[in-house]
Amino acid sequence: MEYYNSDIAKNNDVELIWASADSDEGSMEDWAKKEKFPWPTIKFKSARKIDEITKLAPRGVPGYVLVDAEGNVLASQAGSSQPVKDKLKELTKS
Repeated sequence: MEYYNSDIAKNNDVELIWASADSDEGSMEDWAKKEKFPWPTIKFKSARKIDEITKLAPRGVPGYVLVDAEGNVLASQAGSSQPVKDKLKELTKS
């Protein structure tokens, strides 16, 4: 949440979308509410049906993917968000 608030929330060129890998939707919803996720969320059952998500998702949880407006993968990593964060910082330097 700290990273989102400091590096994404105020950046109009970036949108975070969370596609849950938690098959227990009740637990996923409880967690999202508890943490006050401000970003769009796609539930596990729905995410599995969206080809773009299943093709992009790295194998492993958590998985992070940074794509541009055309859907090109700019960075991807399973287990660690750092490569995606690094690429995002590189792209948003002004």
